[in-house]
Amino acid sequence: MEGRPPFLTERLAYPMLWFALPFVLGIVVGEWWWSKEVSIVWVWGVASFCFCAFYAIRNKGNKQWRHWILLLLGWGCLGLARQYYSANRDRKNWPRHAQTWRIIVNDFPKETAQGIRFVGCVSTGERVNVFIHEHPKEKLHAGDVLWMYGQIKSLHQQGNPGDFDYATYQRRQGITGTLYVRSQAWQRSKEEVSLGLSYRLLRWRQKLSDEYAQHLDGEVLGVIAALTLGEKQRLQQETRELFSTAGVSHVLALSGLHLGIIFALFQLVVLRPCKRRSWRLWGTLLGVVLLWAYAFLVGLPHSLVRACAMFTMGSVAMLLRRDRVSLNNLALVGLIILVFSPEALFDIGFQLSFLSVASILCFVPLAKRYEAVDKRPWLRSIYDSLLVTLSAQIGTLPLVAYAFHTIPLYGLLANLIVVPLVAFIIAVALLFFLIPFAQVWIAKGLDFLLGKLFAILRFIGDLPNSTIEIYPQLVTVICAYGCLYGLLWIVDRPKRHRLMWAVSGIIAVFVVEMLARPKVSPQWMFYALNHSAMVQAVRDAKTSFLWKPTTIEAQQDSAYLQRTTWKSLRLAPPQLIREGTSEKDIFYQHPLITYRHSLVALADSTLPYNNNPAPLVVDYVFVLKGFRGGVTKLQQWFRPRMLVLDARLSAAYRERLRLMAEQLHWQVHDLREEGALIVPLP
Repeated sequence: MEGRPPFLTERLAYPMLWFALPFVLGIVVGEWWWSKEVSIVWVWGVASFCFCAFYAIRNKGNKQWRHWILLLLGWGCLGLARQYYSANRDRKNWPRHAQTWRIIVNDFPKETAQGIRFVGCVSTGERVNVFIHEHPKEKLHAGDVLWMYGQIKSLHQQGNPGDFDYATYQRRQGITGTLYVRSQAWQRSKEEVSLGLSYRLLRWRQKLSDEYAQHLDGEVLGVIAALTLGEKQRLQQETRELFSTAGVSHVLALSGLHLGIIFALFQLVVLRPCKRRSWRLWGTLLGVVLLWAYAFLVGLPHSLVRACAMFTMGSVAMLLRRDRVSLNNLALVGLIILVFSPEALFDIGFQLSFLSVASILCFVPLAKRYEAVDKRPWLRSIYDSLLVTLSAQIGTLPLVAYAFHTIPLYGLLANLIVVPLVAFIIAVALLFFLIPFAQVWIAKGLDFLLGKLFAILRFIGDLPNSTIEIYPQLVTVICAYGCLYGLLWIVDRPKRHRLMWAVSGIIAVFVVEMLARPKVSPQWMFYALNHSAMVQAVRDAKTSFLWKPTTIEAQQDSAYLQRTTWKSLRLAPPQLIREGTSEKDIFYQHPLITYRHSLVALADSTLPYNNNPAPLVVDYVFVLKGFRGGVTKLQQWFRPRMLVLDARLSAAYRERLRLMAEQLHWQVHDLREEGALIVPLP
């Protein structure tokens, strides 16, 4: 059928797609289902056998399905092996004691209420998060060398249900630990360091950002720095939510949109005046070089690397008179990026970037063309923008719902208004650096334009039902994409069958969602939190009971659990447990909470010493911050089956409690190291 992507009818039309997909599957297997009992030598052996067998039988017989199985299995093993080496390289066991470290600032330092934070590089090459609990008198810059005393701790995950796995995210960014430094426990180094290219580019980017800061501030400064330099440290959380609610958060991440805007300006100023073909050729090559230079300047984000590579291939294809943009080129670019950086596959920006382009390539050719529209350039431009935006949003909708739990209903309208305005803002921002003597007046223009942008976004965000909250399961998202790209196959079916296939796909998605929905049964939930301690007794999805201290920090943590854990599990807000609470199957009289014949004891600073010769047998003792006396004091009161350690306890105190409890044959669960504890109840 005319307009249909050829890969659905011709397997070899896009051969790189058939190499990239098994390679991706191999990376996923290596990340989530790799067994340490399987030697990597066996993986290489299987890959070598598959490729050798494919070469041996490629011209023999007519059963080509054997060729494809060998080829796909070989590429899948290559992806698995690549992820194996990458994952093992990023894991680091740090010393369990404090020592002096030589740290090179590897990022933009960001000031917080407590001090300053940045990403640093130790002398052995590993990157770590650094938090300094004071504000330095002199500003830190990328490439500065610091001497710091402290303990680098390995990354850990809180493990609360529905939590974002921040530790894994950090590991995939190449960060392997966290260093907390007290005031006066660090100093600048006086040594002269020869900076490499990456640090020079970082300093240059920081200098450009500081030029913005001299004339702009607040949310205006954060947005313009993100739009043009990829610097998101200045972005406020309210600003991020404003863009997300309107469905235009993608403009804050450097991608093909920004690259297209910049090259369009270059084409308008440089290429259009060129009349000779040779001049246009050299101008195009110059544009490619400038785009890659810009990508290096802003730190080579995956989405921008994809766009630069696609543009480079498109320029080469234009010279060779081939298709400039195709699924084959997209698959080749993705394969090259994943070979060098397999962790990019799990980056949400990388996923959204490739899905949006793939959706545009697949769905735009299927749209009907209207002669009346094609005759009017301005109308054709609007129509094409609608098609591209709608295709990209449809292709990324399931992933956006899974990752951000929101569906912006007015995203199409917002993009049609915001994208042209953002293009104009980027053009003005380029003038800000090209005409330094006029920066004061250009900055006022940027402030005015961004003010209008915020007003538009707030207007769209205030519209009724601007967003829908949704918490789909991963298997539901996979099924949704299967149905979505199955539409390409439905196009060629007889008209009387199209509706049947479409309805069947929608029903299948809803059925999978219902079956994959987590079951809520009676259980204890001990949460791992940074600012408070909470324990929840769950009866069912509608009824649960929560104990928490009456502090401001506890209120903030409960609001966090409301957004993550309770909504992802579809739990109704819990009832708070107060002193003397007594209901059907729950009773609380400090320090004991009884639920379904299971006892939890709360050990805090109010627990006195006791001479009772017959300690109470309980299931769990929750040792809270402020408790003193150790296991000796606990023995006087309780005989627990398990000791649960509050995540806020110091590392030394938690280690001492663990060692003493193990001597008494008590089980120990450290919320700080092992994450939240979920205990099913009969």
